[in-house]
Amino acid sequence: MYWITLGRSTTDHKPSDLAHDPEPAIDLDKKGWWSMRFKHTIAADVFGNEVRCRHLGELSGEACKNLLDYYEKWS
Repeated sequence: MYWITLGRSTTDHKPSDLAHDPEPAIDLDKKGWWSMRFKHTIAADVFGNEVRCRHLGELSGEACKNLLDYYEKWS
């Protein structure tokens, strides 16, 4: 089983990317952008592994809704 994920960059963005404000509670301490350009899969047995794919937490309600809407629009 695999998870489909989007990467978040703090240094590179295009007009089609989704801006995201910092969320220090989940170690996202800089303004960033989610992008379909960074879409990738992660094996379920790796997801949450402290070294290979650390889980930082859940996005806030509005940020989560915005990301889901963004994904639906571009997938």
